[in-house]
Amino acid sequence: MIGSCFTENIGNLLAKNKFDILVNPFGILYNPISIFRLLRNTLDKKEIDTSRIIHDQGVYKHFDFHSDISSTEESELLVIIKDAYEITRMQLQQSKWVLITLGSAIVYKHKKLDDIVGNCHKIPAGSFSKHLLTVEEIIESFSSLNEHLNYYNQDVQFILTVSPVRHMRDTLEMNAVSKSTLRLASYQLTNSYKNMHYFPSFEILMDDLRDYRFYEADMLHPNKVAIDYIWDLFKRTYFNTDTITFINEWNKILNAMHHKPFQPDSKEHQDFILNTIEKLKKLNWDIDITEELKLLEEQLT
Repeated sequence: MIGSCFTENIGNLLAKNKFDILVNPFGILYNPISIFRLLRNTLDKKEIDTSRIIHDQGVYKHFDFHSDISSTEESELLVIIKDAYEITRMQLQQSKWVLITLGSAIVYKHKKLDDIVGNCHKIPAGSFSKHLLTVEEIIESFSSLNEHLNYYNQDVQFILTVSPVRHMRDTLEMNAVSKSTLRLASYQLTNSYKNMHYFPSFEILMDDLRDYRFYEADMLHPNKVAIDYIWDLFKRTYFNTDTITFINEWNKILNAMHHKPFQPDSKEHQDFILNTIEKLKKLNWDIDITEELKLLEEQLT
């Protein structure tokens, strides 16, 4: 999974429920050109463009990546990026599904590099020019990625979604234009490519929930209630009955694991832990439960 911060909302839930998933290995990214290009470069084993590395306030960063991908040493930053490339390439070559969340069609082009960046890293605004991507540019960029990925993985399917988080720094008017551009591009992509599917997270929050009680205090990001609601619709859209049954049983075990008793050493709680361990061992799914077993067994006296 790759894209905006909304990617991490769904990605973390998938990881919590034991899906084999890689979430934002390059950090949070918003515009489709940067997302598609990074994935394509990963597959091509393209050399890291060191001309896009900056040194600001003692920290090295790269214009293609989120500021989370950074280091006080340039050599270490290069290692971090190479590792991210490698793990992403391996995941892309074996994954059945790639989920991409697009956040904004507004891009920033570095004047000196004459190229779009994934993150401005708080460099003075005068170093960039701002542009609105066209639908055609987005489609062309995805087409190149899809062609590259099909060479390595012909069975891959994409799930595309538009982030419901508003980008207020671009004004409400431009945010609407940006989201409309992403939505139209998504519509054309799903009609043009059989391996592209669209999940309406944007529409669910904007048109189904339609109330600020489903937002965090900043009135921009969906709160837990909204995320759980969208997650439930996501499950019903893409998971079969067996997978949903597993998730329900798994979450019962997770809730039991995080239960905090008044008397941890009591016979009742110790029996409760033993019963939970037994349920965990009886799960007929090929998942790694080492960490969960360890946490439960540590509570036994």
